[in-house]
Amino acid sequence: MMTKGAAQQMENVEIVHVLNEYAALLDIQGESPFRVRSYRKAAQTLEGLSRPVAQLLREEEDLTQFPGIGNRMAEHIQEIVETGTLSALEKTQKEFPRTLTELTELETLGPKKAKQLYDQLGIASVPDLRKALDSGEIEKLPGFGEKTVEQIRHALKESAGRTRRLKLADADQLIQPLLAYLRKAPGIDQLEVAGSFRRRKETVGDVDILVTCNKPHPVMEHFQSYPPS
Repeated sequence: MMTKGAAQQMENVEIVHVLNEYAALLDIQGESPFRVRSYRKAAQTLEGLSRPVAQLLREEEDLTQFPGIGNRMAEHIQEIVETGTLSALEKTQKEFPRTLTELTELETLGPKKAKQLYDQLGIASVPDLRKALDSGEIEKLPGFGEKTVEQIRHALKESAGRTRRLKLADADQLIQPLLAYLRKAPGIDQLEVAGSFRRRKETVGDVDILVTCNKPHPVMEHFQSYPPS
């Protein structure tokens, strides 16, 4: 049975992240493209839902009514809602570290090259990749010539220059529960959200929350006690 507390805290965007992360690791692992696509398709379906998955499960809705979600996938989604993770993902992480998926997000590096870097040089993250580029180790690998190395350097530069942003709908799912929680803090006179979220821009970077109160300490304690999702 699903625990209501866990269900209330798990947002669609977080479930989507777990499914996409698992799909990326499966791709690196060399699993069938069909299986990889099935998790990405399920993630895409959840992104398009107007209601929280946790709410659907609490109301005993059948998730298999949605495109790309069969019985097995529905079980995986319920497990994520209940526990915050996926046991299959945890198992895969024993073979490949989670940070390895960062490499596949860079232009030039697909799952095969990311796996090659990990198998032959132990590169499992972007910081590892930067060190290996500086040492000249990558150029010695088969399939990684001077041109490829320069492309990787360019991709890293482009990635570092981009601010990580969320779609407005995804930001809503994360921020609204926090705002509802903060409004229960003792002594708050007024609470507002500023910046791109308040202006309802297409994507959101940082979120600024403005609070007016007579005694800030109890409000800060309440904020720091926000239950992790």
